[in-house]
Amino acid sequence: MAYEKSEQFPCFLCESVAGRIPHALLFETELAVAVMSPHQRSEGAVLVMPKRHALNCTQLTKEETVAVMSLLCKSARAVCKTYKPDGLHTFCNAGKKAGQSVPHMHFQIQTRYYDRSYAFGSSSNFPIIPIEKLLANAKKIRQAEQENHNFNFLFSIKKECLCDPIPKAIGHFRKEGTLIKETSNFFAVVPEQNRIRGALVILPKRNVSNYLELNDNESTELILLISDLSQAIENFYDPIGLSLWSEIGIVADQIYKHLLVELVPYHADVKDKDYKYQNRTMLTITPIEERIKTTQAIKTFLKDKLFAK
Repeated sequence: MAYEKSEQFPCFLCESVAGRIPHALLFETELAVAVMSPHQRSEGAVLVMPKRHALNCTQLTKEETVAVMSLLCKSARAVCKTYKPDGLHTFCNAGKKAGQSVPHMHFQIQTRYYDRSYAFGSSSNFPIIPIEKLLANAKKIRQAEQENHNFNFLFSIKKECLCDPIPKAIGHFRKEGTLIKETSNFFAVVPEQNRIRGALVILPKRNVSNYLELNDNESTELILLISDLSQAIENFYDPIGLSLWSEIGIVADQIYKHLLVELVPYHADVKDKDYKYQNRTMLTITPIEERIKTTQAIKTFLKDKLFAK
């Protein structure tokens, strides 16, 4: 079952990249582009995407995947320098069910503030920002990105740590059978508190509170791991949508002082009300048997993919 997608032809984002629709370019490389979001959800919102049309991250080449991640980090840091938000939402939705309103893979960077309201939902539900203002915002962000002053990318967090010290935590997940994969700098698990079947989280092995603190090698390793795990979820669960996100700051519901990336599939047999967003402390405990089943399924796909190379 393919992802449900909004019918949109020609693709709005492809037309923007090609210059046939007015847009505010922020940064550009050979394979990826960052533009100001035309919809007024939050101040300084940015979209980061591949230049080539693709529905989701698993349709990208390795080179495109890395290029998008590099621009995502660059753009998010520049937005923080410019607008000094209290937090950030960073997410990528695939499929109409997951909230993808434009069928072209893209990350959204949305700023959050304690004293300003924020609404979830499709970007198409928000007012359009005049192009003159978007161009001015893009110029402001580029200027801030070029400044050499140091900026603290640490944000207020509710709790100091997610779990036991990392080596002990990895050992715990391995022993209970819910450790999906380890790389040099990250590990992926099916946590006790899980949103839906097939959902999983990725954590860094060093003490990093958000992806803005990662170096280039770490951010590349992270996005390639995300791509592999997304393919595994698609292969086993055949979802109609898939979301991935990372929260930064209390105002964006980051609970622990530790980078955490979530991958959440959307299933055809699950009602919309069961996907109501909750922060991690409000989630119910997932039975260990279900967590082990998910782990084994994803590990099998990853193993088969490795042997197929």
